Amino acid sequence: MRVFKLTISALLFVFVSSAQLPSRLGLPIRLTKGMEVLDSANCAWLIHQKIESRYDTSDMYLQIIDLRYNTVSQHYRLSSNEGKDLGLYVEGQRCSPYFERLHYCEVIDSLTQYNLKPVWSVVNASFFEKYEDSTQLSFPISVKGKLITTGSSRYGPSDSAVNKYYRKVRLKAMVFAKDKCQIKVYSRQEVSLFKLKDVIVTYDYRDHPANYFAPDSKNRFQLAAIHQGKFKSNYLILLSSTNTTIQTAANYLKNLGVRSSILSLDGGASVFLYNQKVGTILKPKAKLDEAELKVERLPHYFFIQSKSSR
Repeated sequence: MRVFKLTISALLFVFVSSAQLPSRLGLPIRLTKGMEVLDSANCAWLIHQKIESRYDTSDMYLQIIDLRYNTVSQHYRLSSNEGKDLGLYVEGQRCSPYFERLHYCEVIDSLTQYNLKPVWSVVNASFFEKYEDSTQLSFPISVKGKLITTGSSRYGPSDSAVNKYYRKVRLKAMVFAKDKCQIKVYSRQEVSLFKLKDVIVTYDYRDHPANYFAPDSKNRFQLAAIHQGKFKSNYLILLSSTNTTIQTAANYLKNLGVRSSILSLDGGASVFLYNQKVGTILKPKAKLDEAELKVERLPHYFFIQSKSSR
């Protein structure tokens, strides 16, 4: 098999076949046999790898997104059922409104309805509290410098959490500003943090309940990380995995050279992945005993879009 090394200047001219794989795509990761580039556009790549073991098979869908040329926006719809005095995770602020749970098909249809096409990819994002028509989000988010919710997770971290471990857990914040994304340890006192462009607060993957209570349990996970590349490049890394433990999914990123904190977005039944070229890859999927929950409806999505197409 012939392997070609590409420089940054050649990134827009990547062509991949089953016989030829580029060794680098702007990241210090080496693509190996079995890794297939499903789509590449505007310095964003979607890569698939099927991992087979003696007993089962899992799929890894890796997105590498250069934030100099692409942007991340949040898609949601607030319900008229406003939450009052329920917010928990921003000091001095108690607003925790309800978000409509939007069917993923409705979200995909909206890409053309609101002249947002082309949106390169869509994934689910925040944890949420209830499988009802509308729900509060578990942790804070801000959009364009405006705090939208202070979060309402009763699970923790909080001093009143039932499990002692979650009384001391520190949340992490993904902060999108200008052409960069940063991951920071989050504190309720950092109110000024939300004055930046977009912020989403969530768990470090190690503190996800799936990792703490059932570390050997296999499920679907949505992980997020960042990478600082050459020439001031800043990459958002998203991994949608199936039939893995959350630690296996995180190790997959680490083995590819990711050195930042690795965060967990909502996983399990909520995992959703859409790409403009491939279509819907992973649909929200209920277990046999969860059919009545209508898991195909989610309250919060990320849109990945080329800046040149906005």
